[in-house]
Amino acid sequence: MTEADDNIRLTRNKLREILAAARDNGPVDDSDVEAIDYDWKRPHQFSETHRVMLSQFCTQFSADLAEEFSEMCNEPSSVIIPPVKEFYCEGIRKELCEDKKNFYMVFTDGSNREIGVLILPYLSAIQWTSKMLGDINEEVAEEYEMSNLEELLLVDLCENLLSRFSELLIKQELSGVRSLSVISDRDWPIECMDYEEFTLLQLQVKQSESTVEASLVVLSSQFGPMLEIPFPDEKQSKTQQVKDAVISNLNEIPIEVDVLLGKATVAISNLMNLSVGDVIVLDRKASEPVEAIIEDKVFFHGFPAKTLNRYALAVSDMVKPGNELNN
Repeated sequence: MTEADDNIRLTRNKLREILAAARDNGPVDDSDVEAIDYDWKRPHQFSETHRVMLSQFCTQFSADLAEEFSEMCNEPSSVIIPPVKEFYCEGIRKELCEDKKNFYMVFTDGSNREIGVLILPYLSAIQWTSKMLGDINEEVAEEYEMSNLEELLLVDLCENLLSRFSELLIKQELSGVRSLSVISDRDWPIECMDYEEFTLLQLQVKQSESTVEASLVVLSSQFGPMLEIPFPDEKQSKTQQVKDAVISNLNEIPIEVDVLLGKATVAISNLMNLSVGDVIVLDRKASEPVEAIIEDKVFFHGFPAKTLNRYALAVSDMVKPGNELNN
């Protein structure tokens, strides 16, 4: 979780004033208290230390990408990656894909699990393919239709960018990634749960007099080993969540327990003549434990007791699972 913000300070006197005002239900002087906005819709796995490490990673990644863009687009290029942002899956879709036309290239981990996507805004893609073809005209419109050759060049560019990303991950002793070698223009092409956490790397590529952007979105757990953050295994996490939910619900189900003190056989004539004060002798000795019955099966034994002015059962032994006695 994010470390406490050093800019928030509450002196002892200020705390006393706040508590006193709360008791008196009066106004609080908050002129000396600084507050920060906290976005509950975003994950907060990265501390300031983590962000410094990610910034160092992005600095090297920027240099690698600048080299790649310069070579692919045949002109000097520079790349800036602003501080990374964290999003849940639902948030990243709204941030980058809602009502926007993009090209997407999905990438996977070593087990072929889809863990991220490279996102190129449509106009950025057209500008880069034009430069790769030597077309100096940078004025393009959204109605422009890419040719098959331009799409192939775009695939090459995306594959090279993801290859650079994978190489840098491996240098950091992290798991590399593999592109699917196909681009798509459909919205958010990978399946993920809304609560899954993603890291956003925004790529600002400056060439000549223009700056175009792209985005690299990757599951935050990919950086876990480098940042020493123990992200849970996704499959184990989901299984454990199901187990916890089932157990939680089971624990709330009421179970009726019947306590059998004993049995007696009485002739009808004796029953007809019973009166107050008569005693019916049961078949169980006073020294023998009685039975606790759940759904007609004996689950444990005990002795009659009394507590809080109520009859009770002091449990003496449990019946082993699978050996429950039919009553």
